[in-house]
Formats: sequence, C-alpha cells, structure tokens
Amino acid sequence: MTMDEQAYLDREAGLERGLSKAQIIMIGLGGAIGTGLFMGSGIAIGYAGPGVLISYLIAALIAVIMVFSLSEMAVVHPTAGSFGTYAEIYLGPMMGFIVRYTYWIQQVLLIGAEAVAVGIYMSWWFPDVPVWLWAIGSAAAVLWINTRAVHNFGSVEYWLTVIKVSAIVAFIVVGLSRILGIVGDPIGLHNVTGLAGGFMPSGFSGVWLAVLMALFSFMGLEFVVGTASEAKDPKTAIPAALRTMAARLFLFYILALFIIVAFLPWTESGAKVVTESPFVKMFASAGIPYAAGLMNFVVATAALSAMNTSIYLGSRMLFSLARGGYAPHALGQLNAQNVPMRATAVTGVGILAAASLSILTPLAYNYLFGIVLFGGLLVWSAILVSHLRFRRRHHGADLPVRMPFFPYAQILGLVLLGAITVTMALHADWQVAVFAGGPWLVLIAAAYLVWRRMARSRGTSESA
Repeated sequence: MTMDEQAYLDREAGLERGLSKAQIIMIGLGGAIGTGLFMGSGIAIGYAGPGVLISYLIAALIAVIMVFSLSEMAVVHPTAGSFGTYAEIYLGPMMGFIVRYTYWIQQVLLIGAEAVAVGIYMSWWFPDVPVWLWAIGSAAAVLWINTRAVHNFGSVEYWLTVIKVSAIVAFIVVGLSRILGIVGDPIGLHNVTGLAGGFMPSGFSGVWLAVLMALFSFMGLEFVVGTASEAKDPKTAIPAALRTMAARLFLFYILALFIIVAFLPWTESGAKVVTESPFVKMFASAGIPYAAGLMNFVVATAALSAMNTSIYLGSRMLFSLARGGYAPHALGQLNAQNVPMRATAVTGVGILAAASLSILTPLAYNYLFGIVLFGGLLVWSAILVSHLRFRRRHHGADLPVRMPFFPYAQILGLVLLGAITVTMALHADWQVAVFAGGPWLVLIAAAYLVWRRMARSRGTSESA
C-alpha cells in the first residue's frame, strides 16, 4: 500500500470496530434478500416465464464478479467510504465525489420507498391506521437503531435476516415436498416446460428483460463490503462472508424461483404490476393456514431490514464525503459511541424529503426511482473499473483475496452492465432510469466542478 493510499484510510479512521464475523455474514445475506425477491420476482416471471431462471443466473454472474472484485479492494482498504473511496483513489476525485453522492441519494430514496412499503404492509392488519404513520414510525425506529453503537445495529440486522432466511428455508422445504410428491401428489415439471411456449414463452428477449429486474434484486450485495471499516477483523470477516456468496445466491434466488415456476403456472405467478407476492400465492395454493399473514410479516421484516442497512450505508457514505472535504466538516464527526451521529441525522432528513416528494406526485416518484436504478448501474460499473486500476498497483499474488479470471471477468461484467443500460434506454418500461439518471449525472458532475472552484478560491484567499 502506498503512502497516499494509507492517507485515505487514516482520513476515515475512528469508527468502532464492533461487528463480528457472524454479524457481517448475516448483513451480507440480508442485503441479498429483500423485497426484490419477495415481490419483484413476480415482474421478472411475467417477462420471462420459467426462463426467469436463466435471467437470474446471468444477473448472479454479474453480481459475483462485482462482489469478488470489491472484496479484493476492501481487504486492502477497509474504509467507511468503501467503493466511493476506491473510486477516488483509482479513478480520481471527481469519480469519488460522483459515486459517493449518487450512492447516498440512492440509499435515501430507497429508504423512503421502503418506509412507505412498511406502511402498506402494516395496513393489512391495521387498515384504519394511516400508511404515513407507519412509514414515519418505522423510519424513526431504524434511525434510532443507527444512532446506537454499531454492534447494536449488527445485532438487529442479524435477527431480521434470520427471519427472512427461515421463511425462505420453509418455502423451499414446502415447495420441494409438493413438487417431488413427498406430501400429496407430485407436481413435477409440467409448469416449467409443458405450458404453451415452453421454457421461454417470450423468447430470449423476455429472458433479457427479466435480467434487469433480477439485477436490481441483487443490488445490496455490496452492503457486506461497506462494513469493512467497522469489522473486528476485516481480513477474516470479509472473505468469510464472500466465500459462500455464490451458494447463497443459488439457494435463495435460483432454487426459490424454480419452486415458484414449478409449483404455479407462470401466468399466475408473474405480473407486470405485482399486487401479491408469488411466495404468498404458493403458500396459499399449498393450503398452508395463515400463509398470507405469515408472508406479509416476512415481507414487512424484509423492508425494515433494507431500511436499517440503507441508513447505515448512507450515513457512512456521507461521513466519508465529509472526511474527504466534499461535505460539511461537522458531518465527519463521531459521537461518544464512535457513530457518525450527524451524518445519520442528515440522512434521516433526506428520507423524509424523499418520502414527501413521492407523495406529491407519482411522476416525481418515478423519476426519483429512476435515479436509484441508474445509480446502481453506475456504482457497480465504477467498482469494476476501479478494480481494473487497483490491479495495476497491486499484484494478485500478494492479495489475501483474489478474484479469479482477472481481467476477463471484469470486462465481461462491464459489457453486460453496458448492454443492460442500453436496453433500459430503449424499453418503455425502464426508460425513466436513463431519463432521470442522465440529468442527475450531469448535475452532480457540475456540483463537483463548483465545489472544486470554491475550494481553490478558499485556498487562494487563505494563502494570501
């Protein structure tokens, strides 16, 4: 590590290293399992039919390339800004500025959307209580958790993930027992290959469109590397969390989706607008008592988990920006528990602003969500390009974690991400991401240029 690189680590020092290996593994798993699987998978099935399995395999390939590339850098540079800091080190200050602010606003908008989702889920049990009340209450709860010592955040996220994992394991057990005929008559694979249109009723074009939904379901896997600066032993914990990533992706996505398309005709489980989770539909069809209520609880838990982790990462990105001089200095300060309290509070204010904008007009929400989707592609692409530059300075043989098939895997990942961006720009269902993300990129780049000019002016006046 060069002296310049060490300076970035020293700049963001001070956070408590209170996350255990078990907590980091569960945080990574929780980042991979969210409403994208429980609810959004129905949209992917609607595009591709049973061919959605290929879609998720393609998206999983991109995700694995990204995560292993990121892990190499995280073990060498365990910083709060994680991939935002790596972009600054290897791609320059402007890219570090753009990536971190884009990721921060992405997390803020996601939290606002998840808060509203929690309110909708809770209305299933309490229809007379306004959605906004549940939304504000859930946002306040996770904000409070994130103002405590980091090991408290880790404990809460650990148990929220346990609930999600337990639900998926139960889902897999029930589904396989019915498909194989262990309980009742065997369902077999007729729904996978025997319906009109076969395995890919919409052809490869439908499979490719479903990749977009699958990829956004996987966004959040970078969460585990964002904890490196607060891990008790990042050189052990981060690789341990990543070694089983591919297996978890297969188990909790590919296998679960296989059960859905085998158990139910894809015309029933898929939809352009999801009004009910395909998981709920399968449990209900299996005759499981209280299936809808149980799954509603799990989906609400998934939304709370996503909010909890997004506030954590958003506050650390803002903390990193402040320590780098790209945000007010006060946001880089830590409280007595070594938590960036002010960065967390500002992130909370951003959540309320995002929720308010989404309430004013559905069109505003669509464009905000478009920034989220575009931002995810930008961040993953920046991670892969940063890794290519990282390897120019660090030889693979000297690294404790090494990405196989370098650099071909990274190039493949960038080509696939580029093709997905082009597809989004050309398809009416997804164009909003490019239409909103493009102007955002121009705006944040202009903001950096203004900031740099102001910083130079301050430097000149102080020297005079």
